[in-house]
Amino acid sequence: MKKVSNRGLVIILILIGSLFSIGVFVTTNSAFGHEGKYRVIMIPGWHGDGGIFKVMIPILESQGINVVDFDPSKPGTQALYHDASVPPGNLDIPALANQVEEKIHQIQSSPNEKFDIVAHSMGGLIARYLIEKGPEDPNIDDNWAQRIDDLIMLGTPNHGTWEAYVGRLSIFFGDWAASAAQMVPGSSFLNSLGYSEPAGEDYTCVGGSPWYLDWFKADYNGDGVKVGFDGVVPGDSPFLTGCNNFLFDAHHGELATKPQIIDLVAETLGYVAPNDGEDQIPLYGSISVRLEYFKMTGDHEWGTEEYYFDVYVDLDGGNDGYTYLGTLNYNADGPFTKNWGNSGPSTGQLILPGTSPRMDIRIDVREDNDLINVFYFHDIMLSEDVDGVDYYEDIAADPSGSGTNVLRISANGFTFDISQTYDVRVVFKQARIDNDGDFWNKGENYFKTWAGPQGKEIHYNHWAQWSGEDVYYIYDTYGPGSGYDALIYVGRMVKTGTLHIRIETWDDDGIGDDHLNADLDVTFAVSSAAGSYYWDRGDAAYWLEIRIS
Repeated sequence: MKKVSNRGLVIILILIGSLFSIGVFVTTNSAFGHEGKYRVIMIPGWHGDGGIFKVMIPILESQGINVVDFDPSKPGTQALYHDASVPPGNLDIPALANQVEEKIHQIQSSPNEKFDIVAHSMGGLIARYLIEKGPEDPNIDDNWAQRIDDLIMLGTPNHGTWEAYVGRLSIFFGDWAASAAQMVPGSSFLNSLGYSEPAGEDYTCVGGSPWYLDWFKADYNGDGVKVGFDGVVPGDSPFLTGCNNFLFDAHHGELATKPQIIDLVAETLGYVAPNDGEDQIPLYGSISVRLEYFKMTGDHEWGTEEYYFDVYVDLDGGNDGYTYLGTLNYNADGPFTKNWGNSGPSTGQLILPGTSPRMDIRIDVREDNDLINVFYFHDIMLSEDVDGVDYYEDIAADPSGSGTNVLRISANGFTFDISQTYDVRVVFKQARIDNDGDFWNKGENYFKTWAGPQGKEIHYNHWAQWSGEDVYYIYDTYGPGSGYDALIYVGRMVKTGTLHIRIETWDDDGIGDDHLNADLDVTFAVSSAAGSYYWDRGDAAYWLEIRIS
């Protein structure tokens, strides 16, 4: 999912620029599995500066997370730090892992105390070395695979980074050159660690790809999908097979500061997210699902098959009640890989109830009428079009035994960030009938209205009491004549959404319904929809007001 390419001083400038950040996205899913809640060790990356966590630590602590303080002489909780200049100097990653182990020994409450680790950049490689290679290294004393529960890696170059080609030059980077050389793509060190989550471990891998570096795309983890670059590490270089992989629209430094990423860290550690917890802001808007990538490893029938993707949504989360959203299809002969990206087929919409900060998505994949896999995407909190979530991913074994099938989707139309929404009210103020549809009797006029997010409008029938030409009506929500306006839509919509309004006028003469030539069908960008409107549609005229707050 990520790669990039080069060029001398530009790389050095980007390295300097890595102190800044912006953005938000996410990729893979799956339920997080962890044993319990342990003290948390924060391990920084190249140059060992624990200050990268100065934003994250107090927020995590506010949620009850116990972060280990490695320097009580300073105010506030201090992350672990490491120093490659310690004699003999120019320490490589295994030597830094030994140094980190010694520091943990100094703060541990017992020789067998378990910890969780949150690591930034190269800090993730240090943690992986302790867990995966410690038993083979005579300088590492403990079995860290037994002592580490959750490992969360933020911007860790598990597949390397091309910037390491510059970093390994000792003329520029002195004691940090040896560790940089081990982060060159394809280095013997990276190859020795491998590119998969070890059995029994629980890793979360987070990458960054801000919009302004999205043009700098490459495929570093070999899945055939090119993604951007976080300013230091290619966006998908952190991703490991079997890991919970996430991609955010964030710069390398922002991977330790962005609210959505801190939420992810807190939830992965088993705590309520500080910014969108269970008792906090619910999701607003609607949900539509787009297919972005599908890898089918099996061939279950002769010739070209038709694959169906039945999409279901648990609108308030909990994996306990799914609503059918729609079916998408694609014709192909397996095995195949289809990378639609942002041009993939998309479902219609379902309005969210606005009662929960998360939702679940289930997709049943059928080959003709035979069920192949069921993919689950739990605890969806971020959309692509509003929050910038690139995609979600789930994997499932092919029933033929041919390999692992992969499905990626994006979810659109909603947000938990209330600042990205408006309260929208559409008021049907008045109508004037200019043509009586019933020439013989005084039947009832009635109006059919549809209003709301485009693709999922709310429908009402509004009945009048009289019929005839030049008749004016004022409506309340359910009927005419009370002197109140008709509120034909009320709800919270995302600021980037589209508001659709349709009105039809009918005349019921007791024998049949006459559809007058007076249809109104208009759309508005929600952000600019507020105002009072009048339309003359031939047989009728309408006055509406759109209130945005």
